[in-house]
Amino acid sequence: MLSDVDYPQMLIDYFLQMIVFVPIIVSFAMIMSLLLNIELKGRSLFRTIYFLPVVIASGPVFEKLMSKGAMTFSGLANLGFVKMLQTNLPPVFSRVLAMFISGFIMILWYSGVQILVYLAGLQKIDKSMYEAAKIDGASRWQILWKITMPVLAPLTFVNTVYTIVTLSTFATSPIIKKILVDMYRPERGLGYASALAWIYFLSILAVIGIFSLISAIYRRKVKVV
Repeated sequence: MLSDVDYPQMLIDYFLQMIVFVPIIVSFAMIMSLLLNIELKGRSLFRTIYFLPVVIASGPVFEKLMSKGAMTFSGLANLGFVKMLQTNLPPVFSRVLAMFISGFIMILWYSGVQILVYLAGLQKIDKSMYEAAKIDGASRWQILWKITMPVLAPLTFVNTVYTIVTLSTFATSPIIKKILVDMYRPERGLGYASALAWIYFLSILAVIGIFSLISAIYRRKVKVV
């Protein structure tokens, strides 16, 4: 296993992907849920549009979209400013920027469930709390941080864990593909593939643990504010 030079690099890319995608997906879902919770015409239609990718998403669908370049933001990658950043940044940051550009559209595909979870939390907030805060002279920013964010804090933890598990176990994951390929290779077989799977499982637990710690600190800070 130590002679496998591809797997350690895949794990590094996996950790970088979690660092980049998880905060963006969860933050995007929170922002969209706040917008979709506003009273406006056609709100149900917009909610359906954002949840539609969850219904049709599957391994073959994603592979087809990736092969057609539908999951990338090629226009952003061709900007001179972005190319200059990729050239001048350290290799790690340049790789993170490339991951963000290549998977930008994935944010829309992976945020449907999280948006629904946040919407459910927002609709449970008693409107009288908002009215009382406005009467006391609280600004919209203060209402967001004093009322909305503390209510959504536990749901942020749920969405974070869900996002990590979804990204880690999706059929298009290169690590899962490698484990499946090595499982049927005569020189490696089930034992080798099982070892890779256990390492990957421990890596997922480590990522969940790190984000759980960050989420606990965030919830404590929100409550104090």
